[in-house]
Amino acid sequence: NAADSHMSLMPGTESLGLDAVLMNNRVTELMSREVLTCLPAYTVRAAAKLMTARKVGSIIIADHQGTPLGIITDTDLRVRVLASGADPEVPVAEVMSQPMKTISPKAFAFEAMIEMARHGTHHLAVIEGERLVGVISDHDLTVVTGSSPVGVIKEVALVSTVEELASLPQRMGRVMEMLLRLGGSAEYMQEVITQFNDRLTLRLLRITARDMEYAGLGGVPVPYSWMALGGAGRREQVLPSPQDHAVAYAQVPAGEDEAVRDWFRTYVERVSRGLATCGFPLGNNGVMHSAEGCCRSESEWERAYLGWVDGEPGADLTQADVFFDMRLVYSETDFGDLLWEAASEAIKERPGFPRRLQAAGSDLRPPMGFVREHVVAKDGEYVERFNLKDSGITPVVNAARVMAMEKLVRRTNTLERLAILTRLGLLTERFAADVHEAFSFITLLRIARYLERREEVNRPYDMVSAGSLNSVQKKMLKESFAVINQLQDFMQKRYQAAA
Repeated sequence: NAADSHMSLMPGTESLGLDAVLMNNRVTELMSREVLTCLPAYTVRAAAKLMTARKVGSIIIADHQGTPLGIITDTDLRVRVLASGADPEVPVAEVMSQPMKTISPKAFAFEAMIEMARHGTHHLAVIEGERLVGVISDHDLTVVTGSSPVGVIKEVALVSTVEELASLPQRMGRVMEMLLRLGGSAEYMQEVITQFNDRLTLRLLRITARDMEYAGLGGVPVPYSWMALGGAGRREQVLPSPQDHAVAYAQVPAGEDEAVRDWFRTYVERVSRGLATCGFPLGNNGVMHSAEGCCRSESEWERAYLGWVDGEPGADLTQADVFFDMRLVYSETDFGDLLWEAASEAIKERPGFPRRLQAAGSDLRPPMGFVREHVVAKDGEYVERFNLKDSGITPVVNAARVMAMEKLVRRTNTLERLAILTRLGLLTERFAADVHEAFSFITLLRIARYLERREEVNRPYDMVSAGSLNSVQKKMLKESFAVINQLQDFMQKRYQAAA
């Protein structure tokens, strides 16, 4: 099963003392079956009395057929009723959290954890068909596993200093280790990491803006967008991964250009230092190493994107590729939509852009396989080590990006891009499934290697020697590399032919 296959990723797991039952717990084994419910017409006062009488912290609102509609918790009562001065005689339907997130009783415990983390909720209604059969909470999972991603992610919003934020990534690392051992898929793992990293970044943006204002530097001068690039833009980070980011600020009032630009440069520098304090170094892209390079107005960013598409002199696509994986973590304007519309129109008029993007990408090929303690490189030479990211992740990322630009696919996540491109007929379903499996396995192996080495200094987890791999890992890597080589051959033929 999934848990068994994941165990092969982490040497030494047999000594971790994790009870095997944790890897097979189903929601039905952990959920509460005696669920307190009420109809949507009940008043808030009546619902609160029911919660008090049963000594529980929540009540699910369901219709006459037992279909869950929403939930009210103690927190909802404090925030939405008491603090806001709402009338306690209003129907619960007016103050409940909705829609109610649900899960099947047959789902695994780790799936419930991830669903809670994804939606930022502490409760899931357990349903069979449309009928409520139980409820599972973050507390239920924490009792069994000792930790949960929901609690760590939620805690981000409670901290008020960079130093407090810096303590959270290490705790998230322990949660990731647990999820890996419980059999979480690559997509689930990266979704949880992305949720955590995005919330940490958003909190850091607010803390930094507050501190700058307190320091007499003024508040945010104009609306802006925080752009996640590269792995962060694709929602494919391995915690903690380098942060490639940029800022796009809105139209500046006349005569205030330099003052606004200077404020945002200082802002980016401070946020970058905060991310570094939290264990997220700057990325390898040269333009990201200066606040000047990644801090521009919206119109300047649009000109830069159109310059890359048009192939203007000096428009280096080897530096620009991460920008075509851009995702907005925070935005106060419609910059994202307008930029995509402008770039899409330009790509339509410049059909050679995907070919140039392909040519600018890395031409590294994955190894052929392994012979005892050696790695067999593409040219047949024996080498001691290879880079897991360069050999297995980057080729798939680059291919998905190029094809996405050709077909004007706005999604940035690699697996989502591949799924859309398959539906559009660029890839066969069988081949796309093989690429998906190869990419997912290598992603999970990277996560596992990071977790093994996160306490060690100067031990890059992407550099791998054959001797550090077990027989299952070698076999799966060899098969994965063969698929990636096929993908590279396909890309070479497709985009050379387009020349």
